[in-house]
Amino acid sequence: MLFSPLLIFSPIIIADSAAGITGDADNWDQDGWLTTKIATDRLSAGDEFGCYGIPGQSWQANAGVVASACRTYLEERISASRWGVDPLSIYTPSGLNYADHEAISNIGFSVHGDETGLPNTAWHNASDAPLNVEDWYNLGRRGGSLESVIADLEQVQSEAVLGGLLNFYWIGRVDEATVRHDRDLLGWLEDSDGWSTTWGEAWSYWASQRCYQLAYNGSIEGGENGLAFEFIRSSVCISQDERVWPESPICIPLPDSKTGIHLSRSLLEPL
Repeated sequence: MLFSPLLIFSPIIIADSAAGITGDADNWDQDGWLTTKIATDRLSAGDEFGCYGIPGQSWQANAGVVASACRTYLEERISASRWGVDPLSIYTPSGLNYADHEAISNIGFSVHGDETGLPNTAWHNASDAPLNVEDWYNLGRRGGSLESVIADLEQVQSEAVLGGLLNFYWIGRVDEATVRHDRDLLGWLEDSDGWSTTWGEAWSYWASQRCYQLAYNGSIEGGENGLAFEFIRSSVCISQDERVWPESPICIPLPDSKTGIHLSRSLLEPL
């Protein structure tokens, strides 16, 4: 699945209205949803937990303080993903400057989204592959909504043909009303040969690929032949490596192969 031109971001679960926070901005209580079996079941199913914001705190006033509060809120209650404990992705509103985004990144959040308005971009179109860490501060929204009526299956299919990564969103509940997903679009996504992933997992895959180099010596079928990995410790990798979820998958394409091999990053050691 990983070698299809279609990559799919599954919507992350955000810690705010999705976490069951109740009350006004100055006096609110969380209802403990993140510590229930429902949340752990979603974690086991592959969902990622991120953060939308904290009531009473302003992104514009101090983005770093909001990001820090978000991280603390999540880490005290649940792991961000089955691949790793620390949260890597976070919502950020448009209008923040690079200094704000650097402050958020310094808290540990590598993916900021989406449509933040910064000049650097990642996956706003099929050719907009991220090259630098800062590109992930402005994630695109090529896939659009998964909501019934709003979703556009034909548009998604057209974008998938072009390749690259598609990012979808879905507001599952508004107050007490459940918002239905588009069955046709969801069915098409489930039947596709794309890789369904989340923001943090996709970033971990991207970041890891920059730090490992494959040396292929001709065969992987027994004997002394096989695969050899060289660990590249560039300055960029050193600064980002501790964030990458240790169990996130790394996919290595092999010559004349359509499938490749799938490894956990934690299995790779420097030579």
